Amino acid sequence: MMLKIKKWVMKHKLLTIFGSLFIIFLIIMLVTVNSLFFSTGKSIYGDRLKGIDEVVITDSRMDEAKAKIENDAAVKEVNIHVKGKIINIAIDVVKDTSISKAKELAGITLQAFSDEEKNFYDFQYFLTMSEDSESVSFPITGTKHHKYTDISWTKDR
Repeated sequence: MMLKIKKWVMKHKLLTIFGSLFIIFLIIMLVTVNSLFFSTGKSIYGDRLKGIDEVVITDSRMDEAKAKIENDAAVKEVNIHVKGKIINIAIDVVKDTSISKAKELAGITLQAFSDEEKNFYDFQYFLTMSEDSESVSFPITGTKHHKYTDISWTKDR
């Protein structure tokens, strides 16, 4: 039987080489597709959330940040939510609020967080004026990277 196989291989050398290469290519392709489409159990964030269990933002902390500015006459609504290592703060101000006042309100919310939280989380600010949809001054967005102390704004007027 072995002799028949050997004779066939010798007779069809080119077909044997291409067949072997095709099988090797197919195995490599299956392994690649498997690693691309099937998760290995890793988080979608990778290891970027490492240490988040040690620096937890509680609901009471977010309520405290809201309470610092909610009673201000310039504030219409405040929403705060955490997504991964980013704290999103949306502040809707009343009509005729100045840009500097809106930015000041954002800075006040930042004071509600501890230094440890500010050094771990990134902050995103969304300042809007929903009553005046024609305003050229709003919306304004700002970010505070965990390595920096100041908020960077999109509109510095």
